[in-house]
Amino acid sequence: MAKLTYMEKLHMWQMLSRARVFNDLLIELKKRQIMYGPLLLGYGAEILAVAAKIALQRSGIEEDSWFQISHRDQAWYIVHNLEWLLLLNHLTKATSPTKGRDANIHGGSLKHHIIPFGVSHMGAYVPVAVGAALGLYLTAWDGLPKDKRPVVISSFGDGAFAQGCVHEAFNMVSMLNAMLSQDEWNTFDNFAKGATAKTSRPHGAPVIFLVNDNGYSLSANSRESYGRADLSLRALGYNMAGIDVDSHDADALVEAIEEGIWNAQNLRSTLIIASTDRLMGHNQTESIGYMNHERLLRGWQNDIIGGYRYMNEKLAHEYRRGEFRMGVFPQSLVKDGIISHEEVLQEHEKNTKELEALVEKARQEPDPTAENNEQSLLFKPRTYLRPLLSESAGSRKYMSYLEAIRHVLGKSLEIDPNVLVFGEDYKSPKGDVFGLTRDLSTKYGEHRVWSTPISEEGILGLAHGLSFLGLCPFVGIQFAPFVSSAGTQWLYAIPTSYNHMSMPVGITVLMPFGFGHGSGNEHADVNEAISYNRLGWKIAFPANAYDAAGLLWAAYGDPNPVLMYLQIMAFSMAAFARDVPLEPFVIPFGKAEIKKSGISDGKRKTVSVITYGASCVEAALNTAHDVEKTDAISVEVLDLRTIAPLDWEAVYDSVRRNNRVVIMHEAHERGGVGADIAANIQKICFGHLYGPVERVCAKDMPVPSAKDLYTSHYETAL
Repeated sequence: MAKLTYMEKLHMWQMLSRARVFNDLLIELKKRQIMYGPLLLGYGAEILAVAAKIALQRSGIEEDSWFQISHRDQAWYIVHNLEWLLLLNHLTKATSPTKGRDANIHGGSLKHHIIPFGVSHMGAYVPVAVGAALGLYLTAWDGLPKDKRPVVISSFGDGAFAQGCVHEAFNMVSMLNAMLSQDEWNTFDNFAKGATAKTSRPHGAPVIFLVNDNGYSLSANSRESYGRADLSLRALGYNMAGIDVDSHDADALVEAIEEGIWNAQNLRSTLIIASTDRLMGHNQTESIGYMNHERLLRGWQNDIIGGYRYMNEKLAHEYRRGEFRMGVFPQSLVKDGIISHEEVLQEHEKNTKELEALVEKARQEPDPTAENNEQSLLFKPRTYLRPLLSESAGSRKYMSYLEAIRHVLGKSLEIDPNVLVFGEDYKSPKGDVFGLTRDLSTKYGEHRVWSTPISEEGILGLAHGLSFLGLCPFVGIQFAPFVSSAGTQWLYAIPTSYNHMSMPVGITVLMPFGFGHGSGNEHADVNEAISYNRLGWKIAFPANAYDAAGLLWAAYGDPNPVLMYLQIMAFSMAAFARDVPLEPFVIPFGKAEIKKSGISDGKRKTVSVITYGASCVEAALNTAHDVEKTDAISVEVLDLRTIAPLDWEAVYDSVRRNNRVVIMHEAHERGGVGADIAANIQKICFGHLYGPVERVCAKDMPVPSAKDLYTSHYETAL
């Protein structure tokens, strides 16, 4: 690989100078209290983004490649001429990528192929980068020569390396890039075409992991973070290449990234550990007394860029506008005769004036208002891709709850090549522990229906990244409580992307749940209250086969992420089977259904039972019929179908009709969704109530395994 040319070095200096000016101006904005929130800068690591751009330009794949950034990666915006977007975000303007709902580096731009750093969980987006890489392989590699295949560069720090999500991402890459055995290839051969035929793989993840090793994780030094381990050697355990490189050596850094690109284009990922100097504290408001003083001063002496900021022996840095400090990289350019000392100064001053003007322009942008913020939050209006079918339209087939789910997954695979279905045990012939996907990989190919590692964070991260490439993943969590292993994606990263940053995340997560199989709390616990609390998910609880199909079709193509809670006991029981349309149709989210009307003879006390989930709806219907036979009571059963969005008008109308309310759900009472429903009923419909709102829920204790115990656990509910 060739050394950097004079023109490349000159271009590098222009980008390095601009990135440093941007960081310097952010510090001044923070000091002047013009900018809110914490400020974390890659001061000393700007060259990583610059070197990556040069390497991608050399390869001719910059325009189509993707980047996953981290909390110190302002320079990645600068080298791609996106200073304006980043400034707006730092200044929390209404026109910023997050519309003022977040600040600093928390943002991204799918238009410019920048995967967001949406939450501060440092390694959260590494699995997302793997998903984006798989998306590139499936959508962009077909027909391209090997050296023109785009890749993904995942940037994060050595501190994030300690997180489990990074391990899950690496393990997922190892699986996706693995060659098939001869027997496996014989099974897949009929489906192979395009990139999958050329690479002899159903999947691939062309991703490079570029680690900013600045010696600190927050305030912990490297020994406190990972002992004396050699980070690059970790690559060997995942069948990746490992490279150590000193970021002060620009030629070596660009060559390392070029090697990583070549490896990625051949479906072998590379872990590059780039040593850098952290020239400041973790953020701009903390003391830096914990930092090794000798190393810090040495870092400033060997600063690659230089600029108008100085640090003295007392470890205080100050901005001296117009007093340029020459960094080692421009010094080398002057020494080699590529540029004069005066031209170095002129370039830095030009960048400073341009960015100062840009700052002033950005400050004039409108600030967000509470009214505009509320209008843009949560679920945006959408036009469904499939018709809202009338009860009498179309051909139908009598299906079990499980068969209806499998039918929709199969039909969506048939009509849309962008649909992917994966999860633990999802590959044929088994088709997961319940048979949700039985025979689908045999019919549609392992490149579209496949089994993953036992890796919930990796599964959701993979789906997250695939959605950014316009693909439509249906993914499975074996039992709903297991989603807790994907906590960062489930609770923060995924709901944040669309709700907070307006980046569509069209994924559907299949969540089998519920009592009745004796497997205990870790399998039967119902966690929808946690999901409900994490604003950004759509959450559905289909009560029967018909609803399961219609709600799944509604989830298909929705830009919001969807959690589909599927009742295990309903999968094969006849009570939950229905006639299901064979063609796609939609049951809109946020549209409740009266599953049973009350008896309007004027002689009975009227009650609304508001519930959701197959077991609770069925139990409510059975109980209502029994009660009406023996007591002067009229029961209306309202099935919410979805709890986010929740059909509040249907709830209030039912309360106003019946004046008495029972809320029923399978989850335990404390902190349940029913508490929120009861609070809103008493706020909006207080004058219509003849008595307190009652809740019928599971007991406030873990779900037991023994039959007598779990029957008792639910006896008040069912």
